[in-house]
Amino acid sequence: MSPSLRHYVAHTTCTSSYKTSQNSCFHRFTYPESSESSSIPEKFSINGFPGLQDRIKLVPIDLQNRPDWYKEKVYPTYKVSSLEDNNKATGESLDLVKYVDSNVEGPSLLPDDPEKQKFAEELIAYSDIIFVPIVYRSFANDAQTLAGGI
Repeated sequence: MSPSLRHYVAHTTCTSSYKTSQNSCFHRFTYPESSESSSIPEKFSINGFPGLQDRIKLVPIDLQNRPDWYKEKVYPTYKVSSLEDNNKATGESLDLVKYVDSNVEGPSLLPDDPEKQKFAEELIAYSDIIFVPIVYRSFANDAQTLAGGI
């Protein structure tokens, strides 16, 4: 029986796997430099999930020459990182974290207290809407500067 959870990765990215309550495995697709490729596994390992990295099927994706099957059969927006579980793909990093948090047995990444949980979700939303775009723009500006202002 093959695992239903697939992690599509760029080249040789090493990430952790996660066991779902249904004993299936995740497949996740990510950039080699992606912070999520290390932070999510470390978080689960820290929270008492040692060995989870052994239960994921990594599928290498060449970001410079993405295969058509990835767009057609896995993630139509063609973005990396993505996580496929039972033929359903999730692709945004924060959505991946939420999916793993709600589908993996063990302690939650969010607090149990409703007010604290709301505050944590607001911080996550801020990070996704405000902080991450600023960081990406700064990377793009640095690249343009390094390339001679192209």
